[in-house]
Amino acid sequence: DTFYGKVMLYDIQSTTEVLQQDFARLVDDIKWGQSISFNGNNRVVIGAEKTSTQKFQCGLVKCYTLTNGSWQAENNILGDENNLNLGKSVSVSDDGSKLIATGVSTLVRHYTRASVDPLSPTSGTHYVAQGNININSIGNTIVAKLSGTGNYFIGMTDANEVYFYSFLTNSVTQSMKPYDQGIDKINTYNPNQISISADGSRIMIGYSTSCELFFQSEVYENGLF
Repeated sequence: DTFYGKVMLYDIQSTTEVLQQDFARLVDDIKWGQSISFNGNNRVVIGAEKTSTQKFQCGLVKCYTLTNGSWQAENNILGDENNLNLGKSVSVSDDGSKLIATGVSTLVRHYTRASVDPLSPTSGTHYVAQGNININSIGNTIVAKLSGTGNYFIGMTDANEVYFYSFLTNSVTQSMKPYDQGIDKINTYNPNQISISADGSRIMIGYSTSCELFFQSEVYENGLF
């Protein structure tokens, strides 16, 4: 059932795929696996945007850590509004220290791994909210992807805008496609895929009929990044 979803992790052993982990959903985890992010080592993050555990379709982001050869669930991150659909998109940095998540909102949720007071009911080391990043956009961010270093992310809205955010300057460079400005102004087609390199020096925007690759040195010259 695609509405409920399923997430599985495989190892490649001698060119053979071997199931390592079936990340079972709970009964309330609706659209489980709507988004996934894997840092390639010891962190897996899974989104379930239609979950209504706290509020109606508030959404859920669930985090796992590889410990002693076994994937252990850490904290759950629940949306704080009705119809937020948190978990529509999730992305974790290569070292697992930073996480961003989106829902139906102009805000991008930002989390970092930290140790919580051992006397707290949620003690331990897990992702802690660092506040929301308000994107000055026409549409809601539907997907956002972190660079491997965690210093940048690229986002795309449901109004066909593409923007680039820097944690180093806590600022955003936007492409407001409805006004033909910014990164994608030379293309007349609506963007449908985005990607960012590990160091944030390159971004790629995919369209229905083409794909554009931008280098940070080039876009600096054009005042975009």
